[in-house]
Amino acid sequence: MGWLPEGAAGALAEVVDGAAQRVRRARRGDLLRVHRPYLPELPAVVTRRELAVLAGLQGEEGAEVGEVGGDGARRAAVLVDDPERQRRTTWAWEGGAVLVSGEPRSGRSTALAALVRSMTASGRPCHVVSRSGWGAAGGGTAVGVDDPRRLRRLLVLLARGLDPATALVVDDVEQVTEVLDATWGPGTGLELLTGLLRSGNVPAVALASTAPHRWATLTDTHLALRVRDLGAAGLLGVPRPFVDGGAPPGRGVLLGDQPARLVQVVVEGGTERAGNASELAPVPVRAPALVLAALPASTTLAEIEAAAAATGRDDGTSRVGPGSVLLGLGGDDARPVRAALEPGRPWLVTGPPGSGRSTVLELVARAERRSGSVGPASAEPLRVGVGSDLVPRAVPPDCLVLVDDADLLDAATADALADLVPRCRVVVVVGPAATQTIYRGIVAAVAQARTVIALGGALPPHLSRARDAVDPRGGPGRAVLVTARDAVAVQIARPPPA
Repeated sequence: MGWLPEGAAGALAEVVDGAAQRVRRARRGDLLRVHRPYLPELPAVVTRRELAVLAGLQGEEGAEVGEVGGDGARRAAVLVDDPERQRRTTWAWEGGAVLVSGEPRSGRSTALAALVRSMTASGRPCHVVSRSGWGAAGGGTAVGVDDPRRLRRLLVLLARGLDPATALVVDDVEQVTEVLDATWGPGTGLELLTGLLRSGNVPAVALASTAPHRWATLTDTHLALRVRDLGAAGLLGVPRPFVDGGAPPGRGVLLGDQPARLVQVVVEGGTERAGNASELAPVPVRAPALVLAALPASTTLAEIEAAAAATGRDDGTSRVGPGSVLLGLGGDDARPVRAALEPGRPWLVTGPPGSGRSTVLELVARAERRSGSVGPASAEPLRVGVGSDLVPRAVPPDCLVLVDDADLLDAATADALADLVPRCRVVVVVGPAATQTIYRGIVAAVAQARTVIALGGALPPHLSRARDAVDPRGGPGRAVLVTARDAVAVQIARPPPA
């Protein structure tokens, strides 16, 4: 080997020395590197943003990366630990009946929120029954236990198959059944929910329960949260190795057609943590076939007409005529409700004092004045009540007759009014039990009326078919409008001051 110039020799020495140092560092790294034959424990909190990071950590460890990134992260409900394959995967709610069980503060509501996100991420809307009203982002009907009428109607319509492409999520199923039982009789809640599950008309149902044994046989998948007791684990079918006395909220065991797997519920991030369900951000979903709107606690004719003007939609608010009366907002969509008043087809208005009976009479009188169907000499309807003069003999046909407190009238007046029913437009107001105790006069003449406005949460005996529309919360103006065609819940509007 020949001699190298002075500068080249120095450069070569630096290259050789650098290579030697790199070899020494590599050998030292091999000695210090510890091969970990397992993945670390599932984190106590898993946010959706962290799923991709978890996938990256798996890659660095040399383990197989599960379906965690991309669409898997968007639809994930839980992060699944798969120690035998040294990987973590996600589980998404594809359908079927899911039971979520756990003690208080175990993350049941948060798990349901994750299921809602999992379902809506695929474009399918969810109807949500919850205590705190977090289900509005599901895209379907969101109803609380404080609205038992709408809650019952939702379950009944879903069981009939009126919206077969949506999912249903029920938070705290015990409280739901308790409210339904207290309102419509013992066993009503259990009958409605079990009937819905067995009907097969709702392809995806999720229930949260603190007593899962009643529902386990009706569901396909069971997410048991915070199983910290061996006795409870035995009853739930949770293997002994998954029992953890220090399990954090959202830590659970997924039971179903596959072997039991340890999971952690995925939260959306921010300040949300498992154990505290928060409102989800809305996700675009297809329009559900069934959305039941909540009725307002009170409304006025001015508000209804202003809303119609703002939306540019008539909704029947501007129609006037001798047989058309705007009553208020009602039905499944909480839109303006009108009823026809014709000769020979009387209205029966029932309810206790203070329930809104006189308001109905004012609405009818106002509609009559606005319609212009009568001449100036008789612009006001014939009003009859306790202490009124005797009914005149010469009452023109098609006259509007408003009878207040008909159950308190004397016999002569009541009989005279009964003769007007076949040829006049008659509205009769009575107490809730009057049709069961009075068998003559005007009350008997309208006892079987085909148009009934029942206020105060009570129905006449012959209208038991309309009991599903009764709002047990009552309140002034809350009524059921029963016609020959159907029965709808209505919030009676207050007319403007005279």
